[in-house]
Formats: sequence, C-alpha cells, structure tokens
Amino acid sequence: MKRFQWLATLVLSFILLSLITYYIHFLIFRDSTFIFKYFVAQLGFLPISTALVTIVLNQLMGKRDKNIRMQKLNMVIGAFFSDVGTDLLKTFASLDLEAENFANDLKMNSSWSKADFELAKRQIRDIN
Repeated sequence: MKRFQWLATLVLSFILLSLITYYIHFLIFRDSTFIFKYFVAQLGFLPISTALVTIVLNQLMGKRDKNIRMQKLNMVIGAFFSDVGTDLLKTFASLDLEAENFANDLKMNSSWSKADFELAKRQIRDIN
C-alpha cells in the first residue's frame, strides 16, 4: 500500500508540474491553440515513449537480476566445493590406481620454478 501511495504521489506531482508549465507558457505567449496542438502531439507520442522506456528498463533490470543470480549461484557452488571438494577429490584419487605414480611429482613447494609448473601441467594433461 505504501508503494502505491508513493507512486500515486509521484504521478500527481508530474501532472501538476506539467500543468504549471503549460500555464506559464500560456501566461507568456497567450497562445492556447499552440498549447493544445503540442499537448495532443505529445499525447500521441506517449505510448511509443512508454513502450521504448519500458523495453529498455526491462532489459536492464533483467540483466541486473541475471548477474545477481549468477553471483549467488557462484557463491553456492564455491561453498559446496570448498566444503566437500577436497574430500571428494581425495575419494576420487583413492580410486585411481596410478595416482601414487605421479602424486610425488605434483607436490608443490616454495622452490618450484616456472619450468616445474609447466612440467606438472604436462603430466596432468597426459593422465588418461
């Protein structure tokens, strides 16, 4: 209800501002025919303007909502893998009969060089 009241106040304020502007125009130029023609022309363009603004705003809000959902999904996926990922990898590694053959070669330490990392990448790539 409060949102509707805020929206109604905003619409009435815009209408009042428009009427004040038309009245000031009439006081300056004393040309009610021009005001009427201008009002009808603007009224004719109103549906087109509303449609364009609605489409653009809908697209922007849709993209924003999608980005927010993706961020939340990534947080959930990250939490899942940080919670069960290590145990899951250990379980899979225990099922691999050849894991012990290359496990020692892949244990990192602080003295690894770029060549050591490249060698580890090649070894991982070659695992069937």
